[in-house]
Amino acid sequence: MSTTLDETRLLAMPEEDYMNQQQRAFFEAYLQRLRNETRLRLAEARAGIEGRRCWGDAMDRAVAEGNQTFLLRQAERDTERLGRIDAALERLRHDEYGYCLESGEAIGLERLLLDPAAKYTRAVQSRHERTRH
Repeated sequence: MSTTLDETRLLAMPEEDYMNQQQRAFFEAYLQRLRNETRLRLAEARAGIEGRRCWGDAMDRAVAEGNQTFLLRQAERDTERLGRIDAALERLRHDEYGYCLESGEAIGLERLLLDPAAKYTRAVQSRHERTRH
């Protein structure tokens, strides 16, 4: 029988086991995997941005500019995502991962599986989003 913690076993753990050593190890591996995937995608986007030169007609240049814009947006999103992932890994190292930075409450395993870099509970995040608009 495998002792590796997967999502099913993670979610089946009792509430009092929240952010125990196994769960922390699971999320550290998960965040590292996301970090590596994001870094690869960012490198590909940057290579595409740097390697794209179009000297064709106006239609070719318009298509190339559209592709450049897409790659730039992707690179911006991935750069921001890397920052969020790195911050989550730092919180993990300081035993702060999985807890809301504002309320101190548990963020919850389901939310962390959907957004492993989450800093706030859903309620606090919703309040932040309402005050920004």
